[in-house]
Amino acid sequence: MKKLLLLFCLCAFPVLAQTGNCNNQVTRYCTDSQTISTSGAGLFNIDHRWADVYGNFVAVRGNYNNTVIYRLSDGVRTCAFYGRVLGGDGAQGLVAVANRDQELIVYDTATGTEIKRVILDHQPRVARFVPSQHALLVLTATQRVYTIPIPSAAAGVAASSN
Repeated sequence: MKKLLLLFCLCAFPVLAQTGNCNNQVTRYCTDSQTISTSGAGLFNIDHRWADVYGNFVAVRGNYNNTVIYRLSDGVRTCAFYGRVLGGDGAQGLVAVANRDQELIVYDTATGTEIKRVILDHQPRVARFVPSQHALLVLTATQRVYTIPIPSAAAGVAASSN
């Protein structure tokens, strides 16, 4: 079984490491702005786990549609929720999460506070934050792009708590 580990080097530079099946030897490292994913073998052995880094936070998705956010600087678990992260902004400390088919939720990664919840026409596929406009761009399965305003006070509070 593969494992995702949060490692802290002596120089205090955090990385994610993926260990191998039986020998626990590190097989891959992940640093800022990268993704680690795992894949199962065989027809029915599907593994949906992954980890994605957004600034000082890492989002780790489990096999049961659950995601946990950890702070990279000290490894503290800051929040957990159901759904998958579609996009994040490390500078603002925000993530966009899809759980139900047409639902999109924006969370503050430092506190786990729900910032905004919207219902779209179809399932959201991709989300990107636009900090200069205090907005979130979301592409749905019908190829429609939404511009969702994000309260500037929420983004400022999230960034200052990092």
